[in-house]
Amino acid sequence: MNAVNLLIFGAPGSGVSTLSEKLSAKLDVPCIKLHNEQKPPDAGDPTIISEEVFVQATNNLKKKGYIIDGSPCLLSWQLERLNGVIY
Repeated sequence: MNAVNLLIFGAPGSGVSTLSEKLSAKLDVPCIKLHNEQKPPDAGDPTIISEEVFVQATNNLKKKGYIIDGSPCLLSWQLERLNGVIY
């Protein structure tokens, strides 16, 4: 199977993380979350991962592929690396 790179995003509470995790398991590719969990839940905006961490993670996974869980406006990466977007 070729590497699959997907972006999944949507409104808070719409099931984005659940879908990302299930597709990650089904396709056997890692899921990269563009944010850290809120502590405690609903305590405000989640912490966004750094651009450097994101680039390093995706560069290490080029051959296997990955699923990105989070809003595309959080990072300035190149969309041509994606095979698809699920909103």
